[in-house]
Amino acid sequence: MKPTINVSLVYSGPANDAQPFVSIFESLGPVWRDEKVANWDALPWSTYNGLNNILCTPQGWARFPIKNFYAANVKSYHKPTMRSFFDGWKEMNERYDGQAMFSVMFETFPQQAVRAKGNNATAYPWREGSDHFLMMEAGSKDDANEAIFDVYLSRQQDAWIQTSGHRRLQQYINIAMV
Repeated sequence: MKPTINVSLVYSGPANDAQPFVSIFESLGPVWRDEKVANWDALPWSTYNGLNNILCTPQGWARFPIKNFYAANVKSYHKPTMRSFFDGWKEMNERYDGQAMFSVMFETFPQQAVRAKGNNATAYPWREGSDHFLMMEAGSKDDANEAIFDVYLSRQQDAWIQTSGHRRLQQYINIAMV
């Protein structure tokens, strides 16, 4: 299996209004492109090239039933850290091809509604900690390499935290009440 990077752009609003944002990614010359219009509740099943249909079903989960997940939020993408991450991600996918699968998901959501709330308006006073959410996973067929995968993921998470722009691990919260 060749490591592949899927980019899902989700824009809430008329498709024509999304074009300035989509054109940035179109200019990169993707090898494949698929454009969909979906209702909000259908997004998890249509974005990421339908990956959730594979991963979040009993049959998909059974392919690699042992899962390790790590995540962190960052203020911005630190290029050397991201380059190192993708080099390692590719190497791990190639080394354990057929026995494990390493996946990654980055999400950037609009946060204006969350940040419009006062810091004391809810139980979650941090409003500047959810710029970009990064999550990585190692899924394997058995637990033979689980310790190796855990060390790899932990080191990657530590690197994200160190260059995140936060002084500590920042987790994703999106609780806008408008």
